[in-house]
Parts: sequence; C-alpha cells; structure tokens
Amino acid sequence: MAALPTLCLFLAVLRCISSTSCALSDADDALHRRSAAAARHLTAEVLSAQDAALLRHLQPASRSSLPGWLDLHEQLADEVTAAAADGGADLLVYGDSIMEAYRGTIVGEPADMFTASKAAWAQRATAQRALLLGISGDQAMHLLWRLQNGEGPSKLKPKAITLMIGTNDAFHLTRVLPDTQEAGHVTAAAVMQCIRELQRQAPLARIVVLGLLPLQPPHMRRLPFGAAVAVANKEVQDAVQRQASDKLVFKDCGTPFVDAIGEVRLDLMPDGVHPEAAGARMLLKCLLDATQ
Repeated sequence: MAALPTLCLFLAVLRCISSTSCALSDADDALHRRSAAAARHLTAEVLSAQDAALLRHLQPASRSSLPGWLDLHEQLADEVTAAAADGGADLLVYGDSIMEAYRGTIVGEPADMFTASKAAWAQRATAQRALLLGISGDQAMHLLWRLQNGEGPSKLKPKAITLMIGTNDAFHLTRVLPDTQEAGHVTAAAVMQCIRELQRQAPLARIVVLGLLPLQPPHMRRLPFGAAVAVANKEVQDAVQRQASDKLVFKDCGTPFVDAIGEVRLDLMPDGVHPEAAGARMLLKCLLDATQ
C-alpha cells in the first residue's frame, strides 16, 4: 500500500494530461515522469479500466519485438540524422501505416497494395525537402517513443510538420474499453502527448494535426470504430483550437471518404482503413495543401 500515494499523485497528473484543457507546470511534468515508472508496476486491480488504459497509452513504448519494426525505426532515424547533416528538412510527415503507405511499404517491406500511394508521393512531394516517418501498426505511444529516440524534429528546423496518429489506438481501444466515449477519449489523450512532444522539439514549426480518417473494416462492421474516431477527432480539434496558435492547426481530410449515409467509401479505402489509388492521391493533396 505504500505505493498508493505515488499512484494517486500520478493519476492526478495523468487525468490532467488526458484533459485537453489542462496545462501542466514543469513541476507537474517532472512528477509525471518520476511517478510513471513506479505506477506502471502496480496491479491493474487498483485502477479503473480507463485509468489503466490511460496509463499504458500515455507512456512511450517501442515495438522492438515485432519483426522489422526496430530496423525500420533505425532506418528512419538515420534518414533524420542525414537530413540534419544536410541542412534540415522543410516538411516532416509522421504517422502509422496510412503514412508509411506513401513509402510503398508495410513495416519496411514492399507492399503491392501501396504502389499507387508511393507513386503519388513521388509525383507530388519529392521536389520538397520532405521526410516520410510512418510505421505500420503504430499507436500514439509508439510514435512518442520514436520521437524521443532519433526520429524527432529537434535538429531538422522544419517549416511544417504533419501528424496523423491514433487510428490503431481507436481500433484497439474500441475492442477493450467498455464504451466508445472512453476509447475516443484515451485515443485523443495519447495523440495530445505526441503533439506536445512535437511542439517541445520544434517550437517554430507549423504543426498540422490531421484528423483520423473514417475507420470501418468490412469484416468488423459490428464494432463502433467510427464513434470512437469521432470522439477522438472532436477532442483533439477542440484542444488545438483552444491553443489559438497559427503554429498549430487541425485539418479534417476525412469527409470525402464517407458516402451520403456515413459509410466508408470502399472505392477509396478498399479495406476500410487505408486510402488506395485515388484515395491516396486525395489524402496527399489535402495533407500538402494544409502545409502551405
């Protein structure tokens, strides 16, 4: 029971972090870092389901046990290092498989389904000093780890950064938390952690937070992923707007990907998750236009 005061202090900070209207002082942030390690080791019975999910999703974590993940992370970190040595980069694109698709790969391995996505990037973005920094399957906590371990923008002096992360959080949390409101809230809190890290490392960059795209794999129609995505997008958008800064904007690129009755357009997203072909071109145009 001696660990409970630490847990109580940590959860106070944890709930503050997950509240998008909360501002942490340096002391609060230090408390969060100090108490996190201790709180991680406490049994799940002490925590509510939401607090346990928050605890996991607000801590940076690697996926080094996944074949190929660490190799790709190291490749991306090397690209960041090389760009820094060459004067930096103008545009950084962070995300998960939806962004890695523009490399034409899945966790670093060539993927035929993303050939058109790679071609779209080559046509639209290669003239820019841009880096694509996405890894398939990553949740926000994995991107947060990557930002803190070699893929961050601190030495790149970027003019613009785009961030699309949280799809895998919403996908996972919708299946493990009791309602979509909680799943969306935890997703938003995790996304805000990445936003704060980007702001810390690149305070002069214009950060464009891209709303999560519609999410509904055809074989999983009974699960309410869309509701969790909507909650997450609303909370992140509200938090961004409260900052009232021209250095931080929210952009919704998802509207064209649903039809008149709110169903995901499978002609643009055949698997209900990833834009392909025309869908990939539409998303990339929206992303690049938002950075201008």
